[in-house]
Amino acid sequence: MDENKEYYCFDEVGGCIKISDSVVSSIAAKACLESEGIASLAGSQLGSELIEIFAKKGSKGVKLTPGENNDCAIDICAIIHYGTSIAETAQKAQAAVKTAVESATGLKVTEVNINIVGVAFSQSK
Repeated sequence: MDENKEYYCFDEVGGCIKISDSVVSSIAAKACLESEGIASLAGSQLGSELIEIFAKKGSKGVKLTPGENNDCAIDICAIIHYGTSIAETAQKAQAAVKTAVESATGLKVTEVNINIVGVAFSQSK
Protein backbone atom coordinates (compact mmCIF):
# COMPACT_ATOMS: atom_id res chain seq x y z
CA MET A 1 0.00 0.00 0.00
CA ASP A 2 1.05 3.57 -0.59
CA GLU A 3 2.63 4.83 2.64
CA ASN A 4 1.90 8.47 1.72
CA LYS A 5 -1.86 7.99 1.65
CA GLU A 6 -4.20 8.54 4.54
CA TYR A 7 -6.38 5.60 5.52
CA TYR A 8 -9.30 5.16 7.86
CA CYS A 9 -8.81 1.84 9.66
CA PHE A 10 -11.41 -0.43 11.17
CA ASP A 11 -10.20 -3.41 13.18
CA GLU A 12 -12.54 -6.29 12.53
CA VAL A 13 -12.60 -9.93 13.55
CA GLY A 14 -10.26 -11.65 11.14
CA GLY A 15 -8.36 -8.55 10.03
CA CYS A 16 -8.34 -4.85 9.36
CA ILE A 17 -10.32 -2.83 6.86
CA LYS A 18 -8.58 0.26 5.46
CA ILE A 19 -10.44 2.88 3.44
CA SER A 20 -8.33 5.36 1.47
CA ASP A 21 -9.11 9.04 1.82
CA SER A 22 -9.38 9.19 -1.97
CA VAL A 23 -12.28 6.72 -1.80
CA VAL A 24 -14.06 8.85 0.80
CA SER A 25 -13.45 11.99 -1.28
CA SER A 26 -14.86 10.34 -4.39
CA ILE A 27 -18.02 9.27 -2.54
CA ALA A 28 -18.48 12.80 -1.18
CA ALA A 29 -17.93 14.37 -4.61
CA LYS A 30 -20.44 12.06 -6.30
CA ALA A 31 -23.10 12.68 -3.65
CA CYS A 32 -22.65 16.44 -3.90
CA LEU A 33 -22.78 16.42 -7.71
CA GLU A 34 -26.01 14.42 -7.63
CA SER A 35 -27.65 17.11 -5.49
CA GLU A 36 -30.11 19.22 -7.46
CA GLY A 37 -28.73 22.69 -8.16
CA ILE A 38 -25.04 21.78 -7.99
CA ALA A 39 -23.40 22.38 -11.37
CA SER A 40 -19.88 21.17 -10.61
CA LEU A 41 -17.11 21.09 -8.05
CA ALA A 42 -14.07 23.34 -8.14
CA GLY A 43 -11.12 24.44 -6.09
CA SER A 44 -11.85 27.55 -4.07
CA GLN A 45 -10.78 30.76 -5.72
CA LEU A 46 -8.77 31.89 -2.70
CA GLY A 47 -7.26 28.57 -1.74
CA SER A 48 -7.31 26.55 -4.93
CA GLU A 49 -3.68 25.51 -4.52
CA LEU A 50 -4.38 23.99 -1.10
CA ILE A 51 -7.58 22.30 -2.26
CA GLU A 52 -5.72 20.81 -5.23
CA ILE A 53 -3.00 19.47 -2.93
CA PHE A 54 -5.55 17.73 -0.70
CA ALA A 55 -8.01 16.72 -3.42
CA LYS A 56 -7.58 13.35 -5.04
CA LYS A 57 -8.23 12.30 -8.61
CA GLY A 58 -11.96 12.33 -9.31
CA SER A 59 -12.72 14.50 -6.32
CA LYS A 60 -11.55 17.98 -7.25
CA GLY A 61 -12.88 20.47 -4.74
CA VAL A 62 -13.17 18.03 -1.83
CA LYS A 63 -10.93 18.20 1.25
CA LEU A 64 -11.10 15.77 4.16
CA THR A 65 -9.94 16.56 7.67
CA PRO A 66 -9.55 13.33 9.64
CA GLY A 67 -10.65 13.26 13.27
CA GLU A 68 -9.62 11.08 16.18
CA ASN A 69 -11.93 8.05 16.02
CA ASN A 70 -12.69 7.22 12.39
CA ASP A 71 -14.51 10.48 11.90
CA CYS A 72 -13.88 13.33 9.51
CA ALA A 73 -14.95 16.78 8.42
CA ILE A 74 -15.55 17.39 4.73
CA ASP A 75 -15.06 20.68 2.88
CA ILE A 76 -16.46 20.98 -0.63
CA CYS A 77 -16.10 23.86 -3.10
CA ALA A 78 -19.07 23.88 -5.47
CA ILE A 79 -20.48 25.84 -8.36
CA ILE A 80 -24.25 26.30 -8.25
CA HIS A 81 -26.73 26.67 -11.12
CA TYR A 82 -28.01 30.23 -11.53
CA GLY A 83 -31.55 30.68 -10.23
CA THR A 84 -31.43 28.05 -7.51
CA SER A 85 -31.64 28.83 -3.81
CA ILE A 86 -28.09 28.75 -2.47
CA ALA A 87 -29.09 27.97 1.12
CA GLU A 88 -31.57 25.23 0.18
CA THR A 89 -29.23 23.64 -2.36
CA ALA A 90 -26.26 23.68 0.03
CA GLN A 91 -28.33 22.15 2.86
CA LYS A 92 -29.51 19.33 0.60
CA ALA A 93 -25.95 18.74 -0.60
CA GLN A 94 -24.70 18.64 3.02
CA ALA A 95 -27.28 16.00 3.94
CA ALA A 96 -26.58 13.95 0.80
CA VAL A 97 -22.81 13.95 1.37
CA LYS A 98 -23.12 13.05 5.07
CA THR A 99 -25.55 10.20 4.35
CA ALA A 100 -23.54 8.80 1.43
CA VAL A 101 -20.18 8.82 3.21
CA GLU A 102 -21.53 7.41 6.49
CA SER A 103 -23.57 4.65 4.85
CA ALA A 104 -20.84 3.60 2.40
CA THR A 105 -17.86 3.70 4.75
CA GLY A 106 -19.04 3.53 8.36
CA LEU A 107 -17.16 6.74 9.14
CA LYS A 108 -18.81 9.40 11.27
CA VAL A 109 -19.00 12.70 9.41
CA THR A 110 -18.73 15.49 11.97
CA GLU A 111 -19.45 18.30 9.51
CA VAL A 112 -19.92 19.02 5.83
CA ASN A 113 -18.97 22.53 4.75
CA ILE A 114 -20.29 23.55 1.33
CA ASN A 115 -18.45 26.55 -0.08
CA ILE A 116 -20.23 28.10 -3.06
CA VAL A 117 -17.41 29.55 -5.18
CA GLY A 118 -19.22 30.22 -8.45
CA VAL A 119 -22.42 30.37 -10.45
CA ALA A 120 -23.06 28.46 -13.68
CA PHE A 121 -25.19 30.33 -16.18
CA SER A 122 -27.00 28.18 -18.73
CA GLN A 123 -26.09 28.73 -22.36
CA SER A 124 -28.98 29.93 -24.49
CA LYS A 125 -29.18 28.55 -28.02
